[in-house]
Amino acid sequence: MTGAWLRPGVDYLKGTTAEAVRAVTERLDAVVHFAGMYMLDSLVEMPQAAFERAFAVNLFGAAAVNRVFVPFLDKGGRVVITTSE
Repeated sequence: MTGAWLRPGVDYLKGTTAEAVRAVTERLDAVVHFAGMYMLDSLVEMPQAAFERAFAVNLFGAAAVNRVFVPFLDKGGRVVITTSE
């Protein structure tokens, strides 16, 4: 698992998503995650590649979102991550 989109030294606040947020507001009260994936298989029985893909999307995806939006959080702001299982 590499999480290639989480590269050291990359300024995630220069991307178009951060710029779009900055055009509307300078501060956020919360970052809420509703996206993720689950393969509907037993984690013990699923193929390693499928497990790594789900792990990459669910963990590294959340980390990537946080890197973009957490700098916009007000003091006392919250990060909320939901799951379906």
